[in-house]
Amino acid sequence: MDYTIYTKIKEKNGKAREIMAIDLPFSCRCPECNKETEISLFDEIAHNPDLDPYSSKVYCESCTAVF
Repeated sequence: MDYTIYTKIKEKNGKAREIMAIDLPFSCRCPECNKETEISLFDEIAHNPDLDPYSSKVYCESCTAVF
């Protein structure tokens, strides 16, 4: 495989498998209600190129609708 960004996951048989990073699920907790939400990190970066994954806050759909 010829990916630009990927990770390797070791399978039970000991072989390493490459997975394109865009296919990996990422999760975060809403800072308002603490609900865990799955996000597309690549979409978040595309919409906010200055995104800091260490300090940025991503709200769940419910809290986003309220605010």
